[in-house]
Amino acid sequence: MEPLNPRCQRLRPLAEYAERLPSGRPGKCLNRATLWRWALPGLRGGRRLRTAALGGTRVTCDAWVWEFVNNADPGSQLRLVDIVPDPAERERIARRLGAS
Repeated sequence: MEPLNPRCQRLRPLAEYAERLPSGRPGKCLNRATLWRWALPGLRGGRRLRTAALGGTRVTCDAWVWEFVNNADPGSQLRLVDIVPDPAERERIARRLGAS
């Protein structure tokens, strides 16, 4: 799963974000209906995910999704994080790859 890039303006199908955004349920993807709900009726207060109609496909971009999620609820903001394995995980990976 490719992480969101808040500066990326590349348009992608809305359905692609179902796999790229975390769900509240461990091991599950975000439901496509959730994305459509965010895009069309929006949240309470009239906030909607910015999308565009391109042919028969609804598209959005990382920057618009980032903007929507970060402005939706102050308590649920996304943050960029570097994923660095802990020393035990690093050692396990090194053993698996045959490094000493």
